[in-house]
Amino acid sequence: MTTVYVVVHEDRHTDVGVTVFAAADAAIAYARDQARECARDPEDIEEELNGAMRADGWLYYCRYSSESDSIRVVERSIQTPGFVRVHPASPDVRAPGV
Repeated sequence: MTTVYVVVHEDRHTDVGVTVFAAADAAIAYARDQARECARDPEDIEEELNGAMRADGWLYYCRYSSESDSIRVVERSIQTPGFVRVHPASPDVRAPGV
């Protein structure tokens, strides 16, 4: 099993976006940058992380608009037969022994 950090970007004006990272800190930094870039007003940015979110593997959550547009980072374990394409800011995730 390999651990990856998935950024899920839900904006009502676009498709759901998913970006995979090998490192949690890189995923969270990317999510924060995306929230800042997409927010119409910096005061709309609301970061929160409650117990239920943490229990489901969420590491970061941000709502950045009054329309509930949001971005989150979740930790997941996957079986990787080779490698998973990850964001260029993060190294490839390789299965053990590959």
